[in-house]
This record gives sequence, C-alpha cells and structure tokens, in this order.
Amino acid sequence: MKRKWLGIASLMAVASVLLSQPSCARSRQLVSITVYPPGSSVTLTAIGQQFPIQFTAYGNYIHPPETRDLTKTAVWATDAPDILTIAPNTPGGFLTTGNGCGTNLGVTASVYTDNNNPSGNVVVGLATVNVTIEVGGTTVCQ
Repeated sequence: MKRKWLGIASLMAVASVLLSQPSCARSRQLVSITVYPPGSSVTLTAIGQQFPIQFTAYGNYIHPPETRDLTKTAVWATDAPDILTIAPNTPGGFLTTGNGCGTNLGVTASVYTDNNNPSGNVVVGLATVNVTIEVGGTTVCQ
C-alpha cells in the first residue's frame, strides 16, 4: 500500500514540475503577408476616370500558426503612383488616376515581424494590378 502511495506521490510531483515549466516563451512571429486580390484588372472607360480598388492583407504567423487580417495595420504603397494612388482614410484602398495604364503594377502591404520592435524586420506582401483605358471600344492604353 505504501508503494502505491509513493508511486502516486511521485507522479504528482513529476506532473507539477512539468506543469510549472513556462511555455517556450516565444512570441507570435509574422512570417509572410498575402495580399488579396492577388491579380486585379481594371478597365476604365474614360481618361481621367477614377476607379476604387480594395485590397486586404492577411498575415501568416508561426508559433502558434494562424492567419490574421492586417489591412488596418499595414503600411500600403504602390510602385506606380502616376496610375494608382492610395485612397485617403481607407486602409488597403487605392484609386486609379485615369492618367495612364500599365500591367503588373505593384501594390504592397508592409508590417514589422514583431509589433513590439519597430526597428526589427519588415515583412512585405505584394499584389499586382493591370489598368487599361478603353474609350468608345478603342484601347487608348494598356
């Protein structure tokens, strides 16, 4: 009987030691960003026409693995500011300028890997946009 109680006491001691150990103590870490829609096409019907395009940024994390919407916290940019501009007060929102066309125009969403360390690494997600202008059925530019 004493042996049984000794075994139970030993198991309880081992369990309490294991349960009192801290977790691996690593914070959630951003590893990639996916920007949706990944490839958009817009056809304008007049020069100077503006057309809104809405993007969403999803952050992919490890430890624990999860996906979160980062649209409101991302820093948004475009590599074609003459054709696409950032819509004011609309995270992930862009407007065509109607002043030009292009293919594979880049839109990026950037976020720090660790929000507590703004001097750390930055993760960037990319999507592309094609903008064409057709006036009266004739392609002005593409």
